[in-house]
Amino acid sequence: MKEILYIRNGLLLVKPPGKDDYEEIFNIGYENLERLGLLQKKKNIFKAGSGLSAWFNSYLKAIERGEMELSPVYEDIREEIGVFFKENALEVLVPILLEGKSKGLLALGKKENLRRYTLEDIRILETLGRQLGVILDNALRHGDLVKKELLDRITDGVDEGIMLIDRNYKILWANSRAKEFSSAKEISGEHCYQITHKFEGPCSSKGHFCPLDESARTGMPATALHTHQGKAGNKIYVEVSTHPLPDHEGRVNEYIHITRDVTKKIELEQSLKENVISLEQAKAELQKKIKELEIFNKIAVDRELKMVELKEKIMALEEKISRKDEKPPVL
Repeated sequence: MKEILYIRNGLLLVKPPGKDDYEEIFNIGYENLERLGLLQKKKNIFKAGSGLSAWFNSYLKAIERGEMELSPVYEDIREEIGVFFKENALEVLVPILLEGKSKGLLALGKKENLRRYTLEDIRILETLGRQLGVILDNALRHGDLVKKELLDRITDGVDEGIMLIDRNYKILWANSRAKEFSSAKEISGEHCYQITHKFEGPCSSKGHFCPLDESARTGMPATALHTHQGKAGNKIYVEVSTHPLPDHEGRVNEYIHITRDVTKKIELEQSLKENVISLEQAKAELQKKIKELEIFNKIAVDRELKMVELKEKIMALEEKISRKDEKPPVL
C-alpha cells in the first residue's frame, strides 16, 4: 500500500451532502511540480453541471489513464476527461464509494518510482475507496470533511509533514511525519509556532513570513522557506505551504499546513555555490598565471631573437676581420 501511495501529487474530491458536483478539499505535491516546470498550474475543471461530474456519479470503477485513452467505454467523454488528467497531472481516478454510491474521488498522479499502476494496484485502490467511503460519510454527516481517521489513512507513509490548523494557529490534527519534526509526543492542541519555532507567539510577530497569514489574507495557497528546530535541537530547512480549507458554505476557518524537509537540498545548493566561488577563484588565479607565463614567454622569445641577431652580427664581423687578414695574391 505504501508503495502505491508514494505519489508525486494527488487530489481529494468530495460531494457535499445534497450536491452532485465534486469539490476539492485537499491536494498535495502540485507546488513542487509547478516549481520544477512539470506543470503550468493545477486546474480543477469539475464545474457545476459538467459532463465529467455527471459521468462519475454513475460510473463506479477506478480509471487508469492508459485504459481511458484506449477503451471505447470512455469515447463520449474521452476529450473532457483527457483534459482533466492532463491539466491536473493525474494517472488514476478512484471512486470513494458507500452503498454503491459515489461520495468522492481520490485522484492520484505518478508514483515516485514512475512505474505504471498495475491491475493489482487498481484493485487495492478500489478497496481503499470503499473504506474511505465509510470514513468520509461519517465525516460528512458531522460536517467535518477531514476527520482524523481519513487523513491518517491518506497520508500514512508520505514524506511531508501535514497538519490541520485553525485560524488561531492551533493544531487540530497532524500526521505521523509532522510529529517527527517535534520532540513532543502529541502536538494536537498546541500552536504551530510553538512546535516549529519554539516561539511564544505567531511567526509574523518575530519578523518571519507566515504562509498561514498570507492564505488567510488572500484565500489562496502560500509557501515560505523556514528554518525550524529538529528533535535534537538541530537546524533544519523546511518548505512550508498552507492551503485554505473551505467548509460547505465556502467559509474558511481551517488550513492544511504542509511541511517538507529540504535541508539536504539547501545544503547541497550552498555547497554548490561555495564550489562555484572556489572554481571562479581558481579560474581567476589560473588566468593570472597564464598571463604571467605569456609575459615571461614574450620576454624569453624577445631575448632569444636578440641573441640570434647578436650572434649573426658577431659572425659577420669575424668574417670581415678574416678577409682583412688575408694576404693579397702575388702577381
